[in-house]
Amino acid sequence: MKRLFNTMIGLLLCGSPMTAWAQMTADEVRVIHEIDTVWNFGLQGINLYSRSMHRIDIVYPSTDPKGNPTEMSGYVAIPNDIYKDHQPVDGILLYSHYTQMGYDGAPTRGYAQGEDYVMASPLKPNYIVVTSDQYGYGVTEGKGYYYCYGDANAQAGIDCLLAARLLLDARGISQGKLLVNAGYSSGGYEAIAIQKLRDMKYRDVISFDKTVVGGLPFDMVEAYNEMIDKKDDTDLKLFGLLMILDSYNTHGGLELDIPSMLNEPAASMFDEWFHTGKYSTQHVKDALDGLPITEVLKDTLLKSSSPVVKKLKQAMKDVALENDWEPDTTQNYFVLNVLHDCVVPTGSCRSLINFLSTYRYDGETSPLFKKSIVPEQTHLQTNFVIPSKDHVYVGGLTYYLQLAIMLSTLPVLYYDGELNTHYADLIKDATPMNIIHKLEDAGIDLKKIVQERMGGEGSGNIFSLMAELDEKLQPLGLTSLDVLQMADDSGLSLLDIFEIYTYLTTEESRGSDYREIPALRQTNRVADVKEEDGTFSVMTLNVDGLPNKWLVLDVNKDGPKSEGSMAISSYLASKNCDIIAMQEDFNYRWEIWSQLFANYQHDEWTGGIIYEDMLDCDFLHPQNIKLPCDGLNMSWKNGSQSGAYQRVAWERSFGKFSHDFDDMVTKGFRRHDMVLGDGTEVVVYNMHMDASSYRDETMGNDAKDREVRLAQWIQLREHIMAHLDARPVIVMGDMNTLYHRDDVKKVFFDEIAATGLATAADVWVELQQNGIFPEMGGEPQQGELLDKVIYINPANASTTIAPLSYEVDKAGYEADGKPLGDHYPVIVRFATQTARDAAGVKTVEQHADSQEWFSVQGIRKDAQRKGIGINRQGQKVLF
Repeated sequence: MKRLFNTMIGLLLCGSPMTAWAQMTADEVRVIHEIDTVWNFGLQGINLYSRSMHRIDIVYPSTDPKGNPTEMSGYVAIPNDIYKDHQPVDGILLYSHYTQMGYDGAPTRGYAQGEDYVMASPLKPNYIVVTSDQYGYGVTEGKGYYYCYGDANAQAGIDCLLAARLLLDARGISQGKLLVNAGYSSGGYEAIAIQKLRDMKYRDVISFDKTVVGGLPFDMVEAYNEMIDKKDDTDLKLFGLLMILDSYNTHGGLELDIPSMLNEPAASMFDEWFHTGKYSTQHVKDALDGLPITEVLKDTLLKSSSPVVKKLKQAMKDVALENDWEPDTTQNYFVLNVLHDCVVPTGSCRSLINFLSTYRYDGETSPLFKKSIVPEQTHLQTNFVIPSKDHVYVGGLTYYLQLAIMLSTLPVLYYDGELNTHYADLIKDATPMNIIHKLEDAGIDLKKIVQERMGGEGSGNIFSLMAELDEKLQPLGLTSLDVLQMADDSGLSLLDIFEIYTYLTTEESRGSDYREIPALRQTNRVADVKEEDGTFSVMTLNVDGLPNKWLVLDVNKDGPKSEGSMAISSYLASKNCDIIAMQEDFNYRWEIWSQLFANYQHDEWTGGIIYEDMLDCDFLHPQNIKLPCDGLNMSWKNGSQSGAYQRVAWERSFGKFSHDFDDMVTKGFRRHDMVLGDGTEVVVYNMHMDASSYRDETMGNDAKDREVRLAQWIQLREHIMAHLDARPVIVMGDMNTLYHRDDVKKVFFDEIAATGLATAADVWVELQQNGIFPEMGGEPQQGELLDKVIYINPANASTTIAPLSYEVDKAGYEADGKPLGDHYPVIVRFATQTARDAAGVKTVEQHADSQEWFSVQGIRKDAQRKGIGINRQGQKVLF
């Protein structure tokens, strides 16, 4: 219903796509040139294969990037074995050309840009190629090229396709049944812009069987960030970055004097290169060859804190392709890039995968685009496995060969729009484990081979194996994390990898459980505990994950470090709690998660106290320095689900270079809408509040800490009540609060009760103190911790919760008589009770952003801080 509503609104606002189609007539499509030509497949001037093509250059009605009526040019290229010999045609390839600078590079000038490789390849796909010159070239030459600028060229591409259809119909030439949308590099960007426009305006007119893109900068901000992060890499190709600067400055209305921000040779040649149409991309590449960015761009364009860079990035955000895009999930994608692309940063291309694979319509709880390594079982197929920097010869050639293969196989896969069932039967079992079994059935003893290489059954744990793998991958320029990222891009989950690992490293029969992974079994076996009906357990634990040292500074000298964090992970898994809220999960993410792989899911890890995360900090204004991480993480057992999720920063914090450095990281809270395995719905908050050091307390220097902490309690209360509905709420974390020094009873518990909308209680106070809070200003109470678990029952709750037990597990959390970290775990078991008469209880609509949970690879799934905006002026933002 949501999709239908949005489509109807789009038609009302943007005009009916059927109307746009009807408004163009065959008479308006003018042929300006028609010629037989030869397209070649080869490399560096050596032609291996050729194909005769009949190219028809056309002019057609369209609109310019600002929506004004204009004429555009493009071509329709038909293989002569189809045009003259009347061979059957399989479909149309709508192709967007890659980066061009000189006017002679326009497709209608006879300059093929990759489509010749595809059509002349040995596979010789039976497709008609349709290509627009794009605005600023062909008949609009000299009017300004919108290079990777939002969806500025998308309408020209769509209209070129519509015009080509009219022309083919008028000439009685079959169009076939398939339609493929494709482009590489900046052409890939334009192809995605076309896909977006099709999704939003032309669903009833155009449906792509596949959109095949590669090496594209989907996220321009990420592309810019990656380029300047690698500013000393002489392999980076600068011409694309300079084109981006020119495009966004010119069309974004920034009016920046870009040449003054450049060094020679770019400073004096900038306008000549980009505004005269005389120079090709190769001219500029040659002029800049081997120069690192630092020798060409001045600091004004290199520092994220620079006002110029902020303007540029804002211009990029304003026209980002993901803005207002509601993807049509009937469409299929293939996305390719080399792993270390030196022209288009891989992270920017990968952001397209992340956008699609995390996309949900309102109300949906799971992503609508599913990744898979099996092409025809997915709407999102990827390939990021080629360990190369070469954008042109390795990345480009691989992409065009892949495109040729896809064009040739699509007619085999589909008949009249239906998947060929015979082919589907052949590939439906093409999962990694089934491939392993097929190899074994063929007589290949994979277990023996793997175990001999590893030194026997169960040898080593996953981390030592990863270290060994890193050594073997080093000559290829890869790391084990790169390999895990590739697997994740292809939809191969870490549990899939562990299933393979388990099977190949044990002597057990097929179907062995991944929970029996030797690396996990050595330290811990998750207990099979039968839970009581209607009960669930939660734990809060500060895992003490600050690094032992940072640069030359002792940060957490007595902390658990890597080995201790592994032990903490074993402890967490052994307790078998339904929900685990963690704080200070900074630098040992891998270790903390290592023993939870089998039985738990988790939310976003926002990074650690890492040198690289400080590179963008404004050191000229130390008061603005802030790391983006919050140290929070929550895990929940398989079978439970987390729906809507919010991350919120504290509006006030204190202590940049003192008072426990609370303002150096982005502390705050996270809110989860949880559905437990038995269907119980509960809202869970996890948080970390500002601390008061023992030294400041004893010296009476903690007044500001207490003031800010109380403000955080008020902010938390207001957020809870603003989002309160009929579900119970659990609030837990490291509050750094003792009730005798912080008047939380007044500003939190009493204020909630006064609304009449809910009741709130601290489990420790209720079960250990007979419901009596410690006296404000009195003596500290034995047994009270800084870590707390609070529960809230709304007055109109359909289900309420009540604590059955409260435990501070000191004995279980020690090794050799010492605690594993600087906090003890707090474990609470709750019972649920359903109201006898739930009629009339209405759940308020939630407005929290829905996000996919990030991978367990020790880095975020997209290697970015997605959803984290840090305002360098010290302003807090809602995440």
